[in-house]
Amino acid sequence: MRKPKTIMTGVAVLATLTLPLVAGAANKLVVNGTDGVTPVMTVTDTGWVGSGTSAPVSPFHAVSSGSVYQAAGLLFQFQNTEVAPRSFVAPNFSLYRNNSGGALPNANDALGYFNFGSIISGAYANRALIYGKAEKLWTSATDSPSFLQFMTNPGGIAANREVMRLDSKGTATVNGGLRLYPYTGTGGGDVGTGTTLPSKPACSASTQGTLWFTKSAGADTLQICADGSTGLAWRNITIP
Repeated sequence: MRKPKTIMTGVAVLATLTLPLVAGAANKLVVNGTDGVTPVMTVTDTGWVGSGTSAPVSPFHAVSSGSVYQAAGLLFQFQNTEVAPRSFVAPNFSLYRNNSGGALPNANDALGYFNFGSIISGAYANRALIYGKAEKLWTSATDSPSFLQFMTNPGGIAANREVMRLDSKGTATVNGGLRLYPYTGTGGGDVGTGTTLPSKPACSASTQGTLWFTKSAGADTLQICADGSTGLAWRNITIP
C-alpha cells in the first residue's frame, strides 16, 4: 500500500485547524484569498514557495502589483535583544556557494549575484548585475580571495559587459581603463598617521589609463598613464 504524500498529510492537519482558505491540490499546498478561490500562496511538492503565483520557478518566487513601493519589495524587520548589541547583528542577505560534494569555489565561480531587468516577450531579461566571485581557487577559510563585478548593458546588443570590478586588494577597475589605487596599510587614511602609499607603477600597456594622485604639503598632483607623441608616459593633469 502506498503511503500518502506528506503534503497531503499537512493539508489534513490544516483542515482540522478549521482554516477554510487552505486547499490541497494533486501536488501542491494552496492558500486561497478571501474569496476562497483565488490562490495567494502555493507550496509545491518540491518545497518551492510561490507568493502571488501558483507556478513558482525558483525556491521562492514572489509576484505582486500595486501603486506603492511597499508592494514592490521585501521587508525585513529585526529587533536586537542583546544586552550589549553587536553592531553587525542586523537584517541581511547571506549567499553561500559550494560545488559538488562540498568542494570550495573555483576561480571566477559566482558566489552570488543580484539581477536587475524586466520581462521582455515573456522571458526574463537581466540587464544590470552585481556579482560576488571567487578570485582564484579557494583552499581554506584564510585563502579565499574574492571580487565584486558590476555588469551593465550598453544597448543595441543582448550581451551584458563588465563595467567595473573591485578586486580583493581594493583596486577598482572601471571599464578596463580607469584604475583607482587606494591607500594600503593601517592608519587614519592620511599621510603621517601610519598609512603608507603604494609605489607608482611604471607606465606601460598594462597600466595605460591609470590615474595616480599624490598628496603633498604643497600642491597636489594628478597624473594619467597615457600614450602621446613620445609614447606611453605619466602625464600631468592640471589642477586649477
